[in-house]
Amino acid sequence: MARKKNKSSNMTVRFLNKKNRKKNSKKNDLKKKAALDHKVMIESFKYMQEIMKETMEGITNNLKQQRLSLTDRLTGSTSGLSSGLATRKYSPLTSGLTSGLGTRKYSSLSTGLTSGLTPGKYSLHSSIELTSRNDDSEKKLENLVFGDGKEKGKEKMTDKKDMKKDTEEKRSNKKVKYSIDLTPDKSILTNETNNDSKNDINDTKKSKLLGSTIGVWHDSDDENVNVSLKSKNMLKKLRKTEEEDVISGSQYETRLRNQYENLHPTPNWATPPSKRKRDDSPTKELETNKQDEISSPEQVVKTPNKKIFIKLLSDNPVKIPENVKSKLLPNDKIGMARERNANIHGCSHCVIKSATFHPNAQVLMSAGYDKTVRLFQIDGKKNPKIQSVVFDDLPINCASFNPSGSEIIVTGRRKHFYIYNIESGNIERSNGITGLEINSLENFNISPCGNFICFPSISGNIALVNYQTKQWMGNFKMNGTVTSIDWSSDGKYLFSIGKDAEVYQWDVGARRCVHKFRDYGGFKPSIISVSKNDNYYAIGSNSGVVNVYDKKCLQYASPQPLKTIMNVTTEIHDMKFNHDTQLLGISSRSKKGQLKLIHLPSFNVFPNWPVKPIPLNYVQCFDFSTSSSYIAAGNDRGKVLLYRFKHYTNA
Repeated sequence: MARKKNKSSNMTVRFLNKKNRKKNSKKNDLKKKAALDHKVMIESFKYMQEIMKETMEGITNNLKQQRLSLTDRLTGSTSGLSSGLATRKYSPLTSGLTSGLGTRKYSSLSTGLTSGLTPGKYSLHSSIELTSRNDDSEKKLENLVFGDGKEKGKEKMTDKKDMKKDTEEKRSNKKVKYSIDLTPDKSILTNETNNDSKNDINDTKKSKLLGSTIGVWHDSDDENVNVSLKSKNMLKKLRKTEEEDVISGSQYETRLRNQYENLHPTPNWATPPSKRKRDDSPTKELETNKQDEISSPEQVVKTPNKKIFIKLLSDNPVKIPENVKSKLLPNDKIGMARERNANIHGCSHCVIKSATFHPNAQVLMSAGYDKTVRLFQIDGKKNPKIQSVVFDDLPINCASFNPSGSEIIVTGRRKHFYIYNIESGNIERSNGITGLEINSLENFNISPCGNFICFPSISGNIALVNYQTKQWMGNFKMNGTVTSIDWSSDGKYLFSIGKDAEVYQWDVGARRCVHKFRDYGGFKPSIISVSKNDNYYAIGSNSGVVNVYDKKCLQYASPQPLKTIMNVTTEIHDMKFNHDTQLLGISSRSKKGQLKLIHLPSFNVFPNWPVKPIPLNYVQCFDFSTSSSYIAAGNDRGKVLLYRFKHYTNA
C-alpha cells in the first residue's frame, strides 16, 4: 500500500512539472515575439525619418531654385525699367529710386531696375507680363506646399454658398406667394374699380398739395408687385368680391391697414378732440358702439346707448297681441332651423351661466365667469354685438333683465351685486342688502311686476328686497334648505321648494305661507318653474324626473301630477315655459346634449330634436325669445347656439 501511494505521488509531481514547463515555454515565446516586434517598429520608424528628410531636402532645393529664378527675372525687369524711363525723360525718378534704395541697402535691386528696363514702346506691357508670370509662380508654390486640393476646396465652398442662396430664395418664395411683374398690366393700373387705389391717389395728391414728405415706409416698388388673394386662406378675407384674386401692392397695403383698423379701432384717448364728435343718427351709433367695452364697474357709459335701444325697439318691436290665440303646435314633430351662433361676434372664454332674451326687443344677453356681460342684436344672419360690460371684481353667476328691459341685474358669489342701466349707461353697485347679512348672492329671481327681488339664503331663508330702494323687507322661512324659487305671473305669490320635496306658496303682501304640498315621489327636487298663464307647475329632480301639475295642486296637500316625464336621467338644472305655454324646455349640464322640448298639453317629448350629431355639448342654460321665434342655449365652451322655430313667426 505504501508503494502504491509513493508511485501515485511521483506521478502527480511529474505531471505538474510538465505543466509548469509548458507554461514557461509559452511565456518565453511571447517575450521573444514582443522583442522582435519592437525591433521591427524601431527600424520602420528610422526608415520613415530618412524618407521625410529626403523629401524636405527636395522641397527646400526646389524653393531655392525658384527664388533664384525670381530674382533673375526681377533684375532683368528693373534694368529695362530704368533704361525706358531714361529715354522718356524720367531720369530724375530713376536716380531718386537708386539713391533711395541705395541708402536703404537695396542697391542691388536698384541697379537691376536701372539696367533692366530697355527703351521701347512696350515697356508697360512687359511689366504686366512679369506680374502675370509672378502670379503663376506663386500658384505653383502654393500647389507644391499645400497640394492641388486647395482650389477644389474653394470651388466647393463657393458651390455650397450658391446652394444656400438658392435654397433661401426658394424658401422665401414658398412663404409669400406673390408675383413681381416689372411690366404691369395697364388694366390693373388704369381700371380703378376698387376704392383702395383711389384712396392712394388722393392721399398722394393731398401730400403734394400740403407739401408733406413721403413716409419712410413708402416703397415705390410696391406698385410693381401683384398679390394673389386666393393663394392663402388668410388673405381671402381681404377680398371685396368672391371672384377677386390679384391686386397691386399698394392696394394690398391699404386693405391690410383697413383690416387692422377694423379689428383694433383707435381708442378715444388717441383721437384728437375735433374728431371725437359723433353724428346723432342712431344707425351710426350702432356701428360705432359694437365694440365698446366698459372696463370699470363704477364707470359711466359715455356713449348714448338710449338711442341704440330706441332704434332697436322701433325697428323690431316685440309685442304679443292680447286675447288672440296662437296657432296650435303639432305634437308629433317640431320644425327647427339652425342659425348662426348668437354670440359669434363675442364668444366667451368660459362657461355661459346666463343667456336671456330682452323682453321688448330682439336682443340677447350672455354672461359668465369671465366677468363680462355681452349684448347682441338677434337677426339670425349676422347677430352683431352691441356692447359688452366688464365687472372686474365679480365672476358672474346669474344675470337677468328687469321686466321693463331697461336694467340688467348682475350677481355672483359675493356680498355685493350690480345693476346696469342700459338707457343711461350708469352702473350702480349695491354693497350688500341693508338690514341683512348674506355672504353670497349668486342666485336671485325678480318679480314680473318689477317691485321685488328675492335671494335664496342658507337655513331655508328667502330674503325679500325692494327693487327700487334695495332695502330688505323681510324673510320667508322654510323648514328645509332652499333649492329653487319662482314667481306667479302677477307677482303676488312666490313659490319655493327644498330638498325635502315640500313646495311652499307665499303671499308676498301678507308675508306668510298660504299653501304647502308635497311633490309626488320625493325625488330630491332641484328646480321649480311656473308657466306664464299660471296653469302649469313643473318640478325637476336630481334623478331627471319632471312632474307637471295643474292648478289643482294648490288645493291638496299631496296632489297627483298630470304627467311624469322621465326622458332625462341626470339632474335637471334649467326649466322654462314659452310665452303661450305650448312648450316646456328642460336641460341638464351633467351630460352632453341634454336639452328636451315637451309639447303641452299632450306632454309628448319631441323625438326629432335634438338630432345627433348636434353641437350642444354640455348645456348650461337656455331661454325662449319673447315671441318664441328663437331658442338660445349656452354651453360649457362659451358659445350660445341659436335655433329658430318654424311654427312661430319671427318677431
